[in-house]
Amino acid sequence: MLNLKDLGTIIKKDAPLLASVLLTGGSPLTAIATLMLNEIAHYFGADATNIQDLATKISGDPESPNKLKEIENRHQEMLAQYQNENVDGARKRENDMVKSLGRRDYILDFLSIVVMLTYTFSVVFISLKPDQFTANPLFYTQFALNTIGFFTILRYYYGIDFWGIIKGFLKLK
Repeated sequence: MLNLKDLGTIIKKDAPLLASVLLTGGSPLTAIATLMLNEIAHYFGADATNIQDLATKISGDPESPNKLKEIENRHQEMLAQYQNENVDGARKRENDMVKSLGRRDYILDFLSIVVMLTYTFSVVFISLKPDQFTANPLFYTQFALNTIGFFTILRYYYGIDFWGIIKGFLKLK
Protein backbone atom coordinates (compact mmCIF):
# COMPACT_ATOMS: atom_id res chain seq x y z
CA MET A 1 0.00 0.00 0.00
CA LEU A 2 1.45 3.33 -1.07
CA ASN A 3 1.47 6.37 1.17
CA LEU A 4 2.01 10.06 0.54
CA LYS A 5 5.79 9.79 0.87
CA ASP A 6 5.84 7.14 -1.86
CA LEU A 7 3.79 9.44 -4.09
CA GLY A 8 6.20 12.30 -3.36
CA THR A 9 9.09 10.06 -4.37
CA ILE A 10 7.39 9.24 -7.68
CA ILE A 11 6.75 12.93 -8.41
CA LYS A 12 10.19 14.08 -7.23
CA LYS A 13 12.06 13.31 -10.46
CA ASP A 14 9.76 15.50 -12.58
CA ALA A 15 8.70 18.22 -10.12
CA PRO A 16 11.04 18.39 -7.09
CA LEU A 17 9.53 21.51 -5.53
CA LEU A 18 6.03 20.07 -5.80
CA ALA A 19 7.21 16.78 -4.30
CA SER A 20 8.87 18.54 -1.38
CA VAL A 21 5.49 19.90 -0.30
CA LEU A 22 4.02 16.39 -0.30
CA LEU A 23 7.05 14.89 1.43
CA THR A 24 6.96 17.47 4.23
CA GLY A 25 3.17 17.76 4.36
CA GLY A 26 2.97 16.19 7.81
CA SER A 27 -0.06 14.67 9.40
CA PRO A 28 -2.66 16.00 9.09
CA LEU A 29 -1.70 17.43 5.74
CA THR A 30 -1.09 21.13 5.54
CA ALA A 31 -3.50 23.17 3.46
CA ILE A 32 -0.96 23.63 0.68
CA ALA A 33 -0.15 19.91 0.51
CA THR A 34 -3.86 19.11 0.33
CA LEU A 35 -4.33 21.71 -2.42
CA MET A 36 -1.44 20.29 -4.46
CA LEU A 37 -2.63 16.71 -3.95
CA ASN A 38 -6.12 17.65 -5.16
CA GLU A 39 -4.72 19.47 -8.18
CA ILE A 40 -2.49 16.53 -9.13
CA ALA A 41 -5.46 14.17 -8.78
CA HIS A 42 -7.58 16.46 -10.96
CA TYR A 43 -4.91 16.60 -13.69
CA PHE A 44 -4.65 12.82 -13.81
CA GLY A 45 -8.36 12.07 -13.35
CA ALA A 46 -7.82 10.24 -10.06
CA ASP A 47 -9.29 10.31 -6.58
CA ALA A 48 -7.09 12.38 -4.23
CA THR A 49 -7.97 10.10 -1.31
CA ASN A 50 -6.70 6.99 -3.14
CA ILE A 51 -2.91 7.35 -3.28
CA GLN A 52 -2.48 3.96 -4.98
CA ASP A 53 -4.80 4.95 -7.84
CA LEU A 54 -3.12 8.34 -8.19
CA ALA A 55 0.37 6.80 -8.28
CA THR A 56 -0.75 4.26 -10.88
CA LYS A 57 -2.22 6.97 -13.10
CA ILE A 58 0.90 9.14 -12.80
CA SER A 59 3.22 6.22 -13.57
CA GLY A 60 1.08 5.10 -16.51
CA ASP A 61 0.70 8.50 -18.15
CA PRO A 62 3.46 9.28 -20.68
CA GLU A 63 2.64 12.98 -20.32
CA SER A 64 3.08 12.94 -16.53
CA PRO A 65 6.43 14.81 -16.51
CA ASN A 66 4.89 17.67 -18.47
CA LYS A 67 1.71 17.73 -16.37
CA LEU A 68 3.62 17.70 -13.08
CA LYS A 69 5.99 20.43 -14.28
CA GLU A 70 3.01 22.51 -15.39
CA ILE A 71 1.42 22.23 -11.93
CA GLU A 72 4.74 23.11 -10.30
CA ASN A 73 5.31 26.11 -12.58
CA ARG A 74 1.79 27.42 -12.06
CA HIS A 75 2.20 27.36 -8.27
CA GLN A 76 5.93 28.07 -8.10
CA GLU A 77 5.59 31.26 -6.06
CA MET A 78 3.33 29.63 -3.49
CA LEU A 79 5.56 26.53 -3.26
CA ALA A 80 8.68 28.66 -2.80
CA GLN A 81 6.92 30.66 -0.10
CA TYR A 82 6.02 27.41 1.67
CA GLN A 83 9.69 26.35 1.55
CA ASN A 84 10.75 29.70 3.00
CA GLU A 85 8.17 29.44 5.78
CA ASN A 86 9.68 26.11 6.80
CA VAL A 87 13.09 27.75 7.13
CA ASP A 88 11.56 30.71 8.98
CA GLY A 89 9.84 28.26 11.34
CA ALA A 90 13.19 26.68 12.20
CA ARG A 91 14.70 30.10 12.83
CA LYS A 92 11.72 31.09 14.99
CA ARG A 93 12.19 27.91 17.02
CA GLU A 94 15.79 28.87 17.61
CA ASN A 95 14.83 32.41 18.65
CA ASP A 96 12.21 31.04 21.05
CA MET A 97 14.82 28.71 22.52
CA VAL A 98 17.18 31.62 23.12
CA LYS A 99 14.41 33.59 24.82
CA SER A 100 13.35 30.70 27.07
CA LEU A 101 16.81 29.37 27.99
CA GLY A 102 18.64 32.65 27.92
CA ARG A 103 21.31 31.11 25.66
CA ARG A 104 21.71 29.91 22.12
CA ASP A 105 21.09 26.26 21.16
CA TYR A 106 24.55 25.09 20.16
CA ILE A 107 23.49 21.57 19.17
CA LEU A 108 22.40 22.81 15.74
CA ASP A 109 25.73 24.60 15.30
CA PHE A 110 27.63 21.46 16.32
CA LEU A 111 25.68 19.29 13.90
CA SER A 112 26.21 21.85 11.14
CA ILE A 113 29.96 21.79 11.72
CA VAL A 114 29.99 17.99 11.60
CA VAL A 115 28.04 17.96 8.30
CA MET A 116 30.28 20.65 6.79
CA LEU A 117 33.44 18.78 7.79
CA THR A 118 32.05 15.52 6.42
CA TYR A 119 31.17 17.22 3.14
CA THR A 120 34.63 18.81 2.93
CA PHE A 121 36.28 15.46 3.65
CA SER A 122 34.17 13.83 0.93
CA VAL A 123 35.18 16.43 -1.66
CA VAL A 124 38.86 16.13 -0.72
CA PHE A 125 38.66 12.33 -0.80
CA ILE A 126 37.05 12.36 -4.24
CA SER A 127 39.72 14.76 -5.50
CA LEU A 128 42.64 12.74 -4.15
CA LYS A 129 41.38 9.20 -4.73
CA PRO A 130 38.80 9.19 -7.54
CA ASP A 131 39.41 5.51 -8.32
CA GLN A 132 38.35 4.48 -4.81
CA PHE A 133 35.28 6.69 -5.06
CA THR A 134 34.06 4.99 -8.22
CA ALA A 135 34.84 1.54 -6.80
CA ASN A 136 32.39 1.87 -3.89
CA PRO A 137 28.74 2.56 -4.75
CA LEU A 138 27.88 3.25 -1.10
CA PHE A 139 30.14 6.26 -1.24
CA TYR A 140 27.88 7.77 -3.93
CA THR A 141 24.95 7.58 -1.52
CA GLN A 142 26.96 9.02 1.33
CA PHE A 143 28.23 11.84 -0.85
CA ALA A 144 24.68 12.64 -2.02
CA LEU A 145 23.46 12.80 1.59
CA ASN A 146 26.42 15.00 2.55
CA THR A 147 25.64 17.32 -0.36
CA ILE A 148 21.99 17.61 0.68
CA GLY A 149 23.10 18.37 4.24
CA PHE A 150 25.58 20.96 2.97
CA PHE A 151 22.94 22.81 0.95
CA THR A 152 20.43 22.58 3.80
CA ILE A 153 22.93 24.28 6.10
CA LEU A 154 23.68 26.95 3.51
CA ARG A 155 19.97 27.60 3.16
CA TYR A 156 19.36 27.78 6.90
CA TYR A 157 22.28 30.02 7.84
CA TYR A 158 22.65 32.12 4.69
CA GLY A 159 19.24 31.92 2.98
CA ILE A 160 20.70 30.34 -0.17
CA ASP A 161 18.02 28.74 -2.33
CA PHE A 162 18.97 25.12 -3.15
CA TRP A 163 16.45 24.75 -5.99
CA GLY A 164 17.60 28.05 -7.48
CA ILE A 165 21.17 26.76 -7.58
CA ILE A 166 20.11 23.51 -9.24
CA LYS A 167 17.92 25.28 -11.80
CA GLY A 168 20.72 27.74 -12.60
CA PHE A 169 23.16 24.88 -13.04
CA LEU A 170 20.82 22.99 -15.35
CA LYS A 171 20.28 26.07 -17.52
CA LEU A 172 24.03 26.36 -18.04
CA LYS A 173 24.27 22.88 -19.54
